[in-house]
Amino acid sequence: MAFGRLASHTSGSAGTYAVYEVPTGKVFKGNVSVVDSGTVNTEIHLYVSPTSTPANDYVIQKDTLTPTNSGYERTALILKAGEWVCYQTDSATTQVVVYGILEDSVGDDFSGSALISTNTDTTIYANGSAKDTSLNISISLTDGAVTDTAVVELYVTTTNVAGGYLIQKETLRVSSTTGFERAGLAISAADKLIIRTTLISGTVAVRVNGFIEV
Repeated sequence: MAFGRLASHTSGSAGTYAVYEVPTGKVFKGNVSVVDSGTVNTEIHLYVSPTSTPANDYVIQKDTLTPTNSGYERTALILKAGEWVCYQTDSATTQVVVYGILEDSVGDDFSGSALISTNTDTTIYANGSAKDTSLNISISLTDGAVTDTAVVELYVTTTNVAGGYLIQKETLRVSSTTGFERAGLAISAADKLIIRTTLISGTVAVRVNGFIEV
């Protein structure tokens, strides 16, 4: 079992970089820190991707870092074998560190992603296993116009939005809050998670990952 700092990378120039791939037969549980030490604003996109060349729908956070707010950390991430941590930056001074625990996979981990570009209700997790589940959700605007926006509501329910419970609501904008995360959600065997998007202009990327309690 590997433990601690599993990978790190310094950009050196603007571009898209692959930092870490989860080995065959393993599952990663841990954190990713993103910091830029430059003196100007830096736009950084962080991805969890099935390949080393990430597409838009695998973004889990996009932020503009400033000299006075120069970094962030994503915690409690769960990645399956073959998944990559990648990032895109417009700076030569971005550093990304992946650290946590690498364990043997026992088949109880899962992950999935979706792109939403319409005003609709989207089921992002339905507990088909009929077992309790612990999961994380990342929701973010993807690359697009500076006017992109969306109102995102997250519900837990056994049926639909009308019969469910709102657990978070955010207005996403490129100029301010571009996304949010919910970590450690305990979902019972009968529940599902639904996202309602309204007033959407652009595309929202959703990633769900977690463990089925066996």
